[in-house]
Amino acid sequence: MLFLPKPLSIRHAVIEDSDFFLMLYRDSRDDLLAAPIAGAVKEHLIQMQFLAHRRGIEQQYPNAIYFVVSNNAQPIARLVISIEENELRLIDVLVHSSARLQGTGSLLIAALKNYVDQNLLSMSLSVIRTNSVALHIYRKYGFVDIEDDGFVMQMCYRTVGQTASM
Repeated sequence: MLFLPKPLSIRHAVIEDSDFFLMLYRDSRDDLLAAPIAGAVKEHLIQMQFLAHRRGIEQQYPNAIYFVVSNNAQPIARLVISIEENELRLIDVLVHSSARLQGTGSLLIAALKNYVDQNLLSMSLSVIRTNSVALHIYRKYGFVDIEDDGFVMQMCYRTVGQTASM
């Protein structure tokens, strides 16, 4: 179980969260929102990208667990993880633009770090190399670079005493 300080809360996602997830995805796609495409076509493109993103997660991580993070009962973020054997995979953290740079991402990473420390798991993730805010947060919480293909970095956090390589 993940614990967040009040007024934040976290819960398992339910089917009724689909509209929030689409809105959150739309909010995160400045590139598509700025594209010189007609409104209805742009919206259709965003919906197709959202569905492709979701299907990609489901195919690559069939045991993915989706969470909704709220601030004073107002949904502000989505967290997606998968736990396999001795590893927690951080698949996605998406915070609404109105709630970014207010510590939510850091609090989520701290909660995940506490969870893996208590359960003696390692934690891994992929991050786009140009996402300097995320890289700063991950490194602040002890993640180290494992692999860098020039676009996406693979990072890992291991609890004290873990020595297995990934």
